[in-house]
Amino acid sequence: MVDDAASNNARRKSLVEERLEFVGFITGLNTQFRDPKLIRHVGEGWTHPWKYFDSLRSYLLLTCFDLLGQPAPYKDFQTWLVAASTRAERVAAFAKVAPEASLRDAVAFVHREYLSLYGTKNAFYRFVDEILPKEACAALLYSVRIRRIDPHQNREIEVIESDQDKKAFLYEVRNSYTHSAAITGSPAGGVFPNWGDPIVIDVVPMRGWEPIHYKDSGEFRIEYSVRKWPTVLIETLEAGLEALTD
Repeated sequence: MVDDAASNNARRKSLVEERLEFVGFITGLNTQFRDPKLIRHVGEGWTHPWKYFDSLRSYLLLTCFDLLGQPAPYKDFQTWLVAASTRAERVAAFAKVAPEASLRDAVAFVHREYLSLYGTKNAFYRFVDEILPKEACAALLYSVRIRRIDPHQNREIEVIESDQDKKAFLYEVRNSYTHSAAITGSPAGGVFPNWGDPIVIDVVPMRGWEPIHYKDSGEFRIEYSVRKWPTVLIETLEAGLEALTD
C-alpha cells in the first residue's frame, strides 16, 4: 500500500513537472508576441493574441490542482466499475444504496460516490483545502481579488473577501476552459515591456491587479483580478509537490 502511494505520487509529480515545463515554454514565447501592432479592437475595448497564451498557462497550472488532489490514480467511471483494484470502493458504494431506491436513483447515487473519489471538483478542492500548506493557500487566495463595480461610473461598490468565492473562481477558470474554451487571461503582457514586474513605490516593490474576467450581476458587474500570476500558481504547485513528498 505504501509502495502504491509512492508510485502514485511519483506519477503525479512527473505529470506536473511536464506541465510546468510546457508553461515555461509558453512564457518563453512572450517576446515574439509582444507587439502593440497586434492589438485588435473588440466592441468598446481591445484584445491581443497574448491573452490566449496567458489563459492557457493558467489553465495548465490549475489542472495540476485536481491532479495533485486525487487520492489515487484517475479512473473513468466505466473503468472504476470493472477494475479489480477498485472492488473495495465499489462494494462500499453499493452498500450505501437505499434498498428502496429505483434503478435510476441507485445508479445516480453510485456515480456520486465515484465522483467523491475521482471527480475533478472534489480533487481540486481537496488539493487547496487539505494538501496545500496553510501559508501557500493564503498566498494563493491573496493573489485573487473580487470586486463588485458600477460599470457605468467605473466605480468600486464592494470588495468581496470570501475565500470560498475565490476558490470557486479558481475552479471556474480551470473548468470553463475545459468545457467551453473560455478565455480568462490578460492581453497586457503582449503590449507592455516588463509587464508583471514589480514597481518600486517608496522603496517597496509593489504589484498591481490584472482584471481577467467579468460577470454581469444585475446593474452591477463582478470583476475578477489576479496579481503575480502565473508565478503564484507555480509556487502553489511547488508547495503542493513538497507537501506530498514529506
